[in-house]
Amino acid sequence: MRVIFSVLSLLIVVAVVGLIAKHQLQAVSGSGVAERMNSAASAAGVSLPPPVQTPRQQAQNIEQQIKDATNQALQQGAHRASDPNE
Repeated sequence: MRVIFSVLSLLIVVAVVGLIAKHQLQAVSGSGVAERMNSAASAAGVSLPPPVQTPRQQAQNIEQQIKDATNQALQQGAHRASDPNE
């Protein structure tokens, strides 16, 4: 009798842990996460690259964005320095 209760208790615990794990994995892999990340990024004024890119492609895109921003800042500085009215 004691063995039967032990086995049933173990099966119930395994079932509960399995359900919790399934729920957590669905929450992580759901498309709702990506939508929330995109909306938070747009609210912060940041554009996120598409999620289908590899980490290498993402790094290259970020590097290119930084280069573009630096060049734009340098051009603005050169324009301000050459403008005699300011």
